[in-house]
Amino acid sequence: MATVEFSQPLAALAEANRVRGDGAAVKREVRQGLVTLAGALEDPRAGVLTIADLLAAQRGWGATRADALLVRVGMGVRRRMRVRDLTARQRRVIAQEAPLNPSVSRERRRMLDELHAALVEHGEDGVSCRALADERGMDSLAMAGLLGSLRSQGRAVAFGGSHNVRWRAL
Repeated sequence: MATVEFSQPLAALAEANRVRGDGAAVKREVRQGLVTLAGALEDPRAGVLTIADLLAAQRGWGATRADALLVRVGMGVRRRMRVRDLTARQRRVIAQEAPLNPSVSRERRRMLDELHAALVEHGEDGVSCRALADERGMDSLAMAGLLGSLRSQGRAVAFGGSHNVRWRAL
């Protein structure tokens, strides 16, 4: 019985550390220009981050600029509101109102163009995120971020059921 009492808090601590590490990884990817803001807003790993922290992670942004954007889009300065609490409309508005991150690298754009070409090759039947990740030797979460970026650019769409989501090019 005592092992259950000790293992449960340790498991919860390990999970909390993993979630915080995932959020920090998203902020790092945004800062380095590997992920656009729109892609980060769709990334499930970013759910734990506050909106202001995610906005401030972009190059050339800080707390003041992030707060100004949140006020401009009618959300007010809600420093505690998390990405996971945003509605689809709020995500879209924030992504549209925030200027494009100029630090998105040529390499990132090349990767997105190649991924779009791969989606075109798969045709109307589409392909799963996992299959695309396996084809390209990538992590599924990284692939999900890329697909989210393509979707926010209007170049790809997800379809199918919640357990059988497939992607196709637009």
